[in-house]
Amino acid sequence: MALEIRYNRAMSFENEAFRRISKTLSKYFQEKKYDGLLIGNPIIEDYPKLKPDIILFFNHGAVIIDLKDGEGNLSIPNTKEDFRKNTWTLDGRIVKAGSDQNINPFNQLDVIKKKYFRCLKDNYTKYPTVISEITPPSNETPDFFYYTNMVLFSGNISNINSIEIPYPFNRYFFVSDENSLLNKLEDVSNNSKYSKDLGVVIKSIFK
Repeated sequence: MALEIRYNRAMSFENEAFRRISKTLSKYFQEKKYDGLLIGNPIIEDYPKLKPDIILFFNHGAVIIDLKDGEGNLSIPNTKEDFRKNTWTLDGRIVKAGSDQNINPFNQLDVIKKKYFRCLKDNYTKYPTVISEITPPSNETPDFFYYTNMVLFSGNISNINSIEIPYPFNRYFFVSDENSLLNKLEDVSNNSKYSKDLGVVIKSIFK
C-alpha cells in the first residue's frame, strides 16, 4: 500500500506546497493502507490550457486540487445564486482565481473540471474500459459522481470549520487548508476510485 508521487516543477510557492503535501499524504496513506497516485502540475500534451495544480486518485475517488497561497479569515458567497459569480476574500483581500476570466476559485475549478472530462472522453478509444469507469455514462448522470474539486490554502484559515458551501455544491466542492486536508479527504466519495489499471492510464494522459 503506497502513494505514487509525480511532479513537474512550477512556481516556487507551488513547489514548496507540493513537497509539504506529498510528505503529509505519504504518511497518511501508509497509516490508512491506501493506494493512490498524486500528480502535481501535469502536462497534458493535447490540452495545453488544462493546467490543474494537483490531481489525486485514491481509495475514495478523484480530487482536482487548486493551490492558494495565503492565510486568515476567509469569506465566500453563502447562497447558491451568488456562489458562482461573486468574489472570495481573505482578510478583505480578493482571492485570485487564476485568470481574469475566472470569477472566483469555484468558477476556476469548474472550468478545469470541464476540460478534464473532455480530455478523458477524447482518450476513450485508447482506454475504453478505464475511461468508462471514471466518466459519466450519459448526459443524464451528474459528473460530480466522478470527481471532487478542492481549493487548498497553504496557511491557516482561521474559520475553516465554520465555512458553509451552498447545496448542491457542497457535495463535490471542498475548501481546505493544509492543516485540515486529511480530515477533508475523509469526506471525499466519488466513483473514480484508484486502481493499478487506472494509474497506468492516468500517467499516460497527465504526464
